[in-house]
Amino acid sequence: MTQHRYMMALVDTLDYFPASHPGHARLLTYLQSLASALVLAQDPVYKGWYNVMDPGLEERSGNYIESSGSAMFVYGLFKGLRMGYLVGKEFERAAESGYALLTGEFARVDQGDGSLDWEWTV
Repeated sequence: MTQHRYMMALVDTLDYFPASHPGHARLLTYLQSLASALVLAQDPVYKGWYNVMDPGLEERSGNYIESSGSAMFVYGLFKGLRMGYLVGKEFERAAESGYALLTGEFARVDQGDGSLDWEWTV
């Protein structure tokens, strides 16, 4: 799950690198490259991301759309868009459809005490 934390770290770290800093452009390139790969890796049906993201392993026994990693990717995409680090409808669509999955499928109200449960996580 390293790529999940990496996505969040990139969008958060860019906040502290002024555009004039020599590392800013490099980090921005990393973020844009990762975001583009995430758009392609997003499950076309469920709109989340698998626990094991290697191509061809989507249907492997025990692999599933993982909620916490998907949430980290959605966070990174939305923040990247809001801050202007990412521009494009493909990023907007991936973030919005991922968010719909998070709120519509993973977040559940506990029928016993009314608390919010988070499901499909490792």
